[in-house]
Amino acid sequence: MGCHWNLERSTLSHEELERRVEELVLLGVEPNLIHPGAGWTLIHQVALNGRIDLIQILKKVGAQMNVPDFGGYTQLHFAASGGHARACQVLLELHERSKQ
Repeated sequence: MGCHWNLERSTLSHEELERRVEELVLLGVEPNLIHPGAGWTLIHQVALNGRIDLIQILKKVGAQMNVPDFGGYTQLHFAASGGHARACQVLLELHERSKQ
């Protein structure tokens, strides 16, 4: 039985969403799980949808930033292709902080 992330259309508060993501990670769900066909991770998908709240939560629980999919596209590319300038800015800020 596989476990998958299903948080895209969530209407939960930020705190409840964060708590649920943390619970999933504690249960062993891998935040950096790679899609076998495309090579993207959950953070690629939430970036494409401009979900800044989920980008921040996933980073907090260990999601890797700036990881390319099989085509060489990072989460930043996904956010830009979705037209989400604020998500791009957040990804760049998180990436810079991780280098310090």
